[in-house]
Amino acid sequence: MIPITTVHTRQELHSNTIKRSPSKVDVLAFPLLATNPNLNVLNITKDLEAKAGKEFSNLFTTVLLCGNKPNSCIDLPTAGARFSLDCKHVMFINCSIWNPASSSPEKDLRNGISRFLDKCNSMRDVKSVAISAIGTGRVLNFPNELAAIIMGEEIKGLVDRHPSTKIKEIQIVIKQLKENETVYIVYKFTHQYPYQ
Repeated sequence: MIPITTVHTRQELHSNTIKRSPSKVDVLAFPLLATNPNLNVLNITKDLEAKAGKEFSNLFTTVLLCGNKPNSCIDLPTAGARFSLDCKHVMFINCSIWNPASSSPEKDLRNGISRFLDKCNSMRDVKSVAISAIGTGRVLNFPNELAAIIMGEEIKGLVDRHPSTKIKEIQIVIKQLKENETVYIVYKFTHQYPYQ
């Protein structure tokens, strides 16, 4: 069974993901705008760049030049590096801006989360991940409920594809929400799937 927890904070989501992960995790996951894959586009990646420093930005640029495709997952190994991050890897999930007239952004988000989880599962040193509520910000603009459902379905898909997954904990990081807000209810439901 994989414990799926929602991590709540009264701070903005990006501050919580980077500065106050409730427990150390092996992988931190962040969204990346597929059409403009720069750290300075999304608030969450701007904060990551500020926290991790110039060397991290340079590594990101170098890795990005090696290839970047929609719904791909970019891995930056951080173990042993001099970044101010307490994790072994930082991964970026390429995402497209939500467009209700097209199924492509939803498909890209599903594929990106699925590939991210499969990649984490294939790495021997990864047992725990923290992933922000990808897609719910002002730029990607997915409906909160849809983003939550996609996250839950892809986590369940990981367990269906890999019943003996090496991942032992997944933290979904969301900002503090009232218990009656729809997105809170959906995320709460998401982490109550019987992942066994």
